[in-house]
Amino acid sequence: MRKIYTVVVKSIVLGILMMGLLFTNVNYSEATVSEGHSIIVKKGDTLYRLSKQYNTSVDELKRLNNLSNNTIYIGQTLFVSSQKKDLANYYKVMVGSFSQEKNAKFRVQWLKSKGVASIVVPRVINGKTYYQVQAGSYETTKQANVQLNKAKKLGITDAYLLIQKELNINGVTLGDSENQLQQAFGKPTKIDTVSNEKVYYYSNQGVSIRATSKSGNNSFTKLALYIEESKENAGHDYPSTKQEMITQFGNPNKVKTTSCFETASCEEFVYQLDGQQLTVRLSWDGKKVEFIKLENL
Repeated sequence: MRKIYTVVVKSIVLGILMMGLLFTNVNYSEATVSEGHSIIVKKGDTLYRLSKQYNTSVDELKRLNNLSNNTIYIGQTLFVSSQKKDLANYYKVMVGSFSQEKNAKFRVQWLKSKGVASIVVPRVINGKTYYQVQAGSYETTKQANVQLNKAKKLGITDAYLLIQKELNINGVTLGDSENQLQQAFGKPTKIDTVSNEKVYYYSNQGVSIRATSKSGNNSFTKLALYIEESKENAGHDYPSTKQEMITQFGNPNKVKTTSCFETASCEEFVYQLDGQQLTVRLSWDGKKVEFIKLENL
């Protein structure tokens, strides 16, 4: 009887071990997807196979993960796509544009007498400064249209809505953290930390990012992207030329000239929105973007 009991126990234990091995193999054979569109490499994975599975390219996988060759290993975490959050839209009610600031201020005073609050916003278009009158900035079209209709009833028939996305660098905004930055840019080559500032190096992309955060807080209070002259954009959403800058951010609020390379001068295009400022500096010849800085006003 004791022998039969022993055999039964051994059979049960063996069965449990086999089940454990079975479930272990199932988990091992399936890619584990974590936050930020990343996976854990499993047996049999290659960059080519992953590129087909996630509808991307081998070169993009290498860029996102800072890989110098096609070698990957089991258990390695890989980004399989960049992930950017949805940026907020601002709906601005524009009620006039003037070549002289005094005329814009007169419009503001007239609107005030009609119960409509407004401000003067300078805008540089083709090298010339215009003074636009803005009667509110709203987070929804419903709110904006109420003000727009009010302006049109006052006789400003050419009033319109100007839609602007929140200021960002490749989808990263102030208040974001390292996690959002790496989701947008991929894994950095190296990270240096000095006080409350971190520098993320992306040597394969030819850029570095300086991110400042408050002590004890991981959210960014300032971002600066530096682009090496010898490298190209590498498929990101930040501008690398003046035309790309205008296409992405529109006409700037102001343009200033600053010293840059030896005795040369460089233009800086400044955008302001919702208490934040984005500055884009062009190279001395005006052809390429050298750096982009985002900070609070």
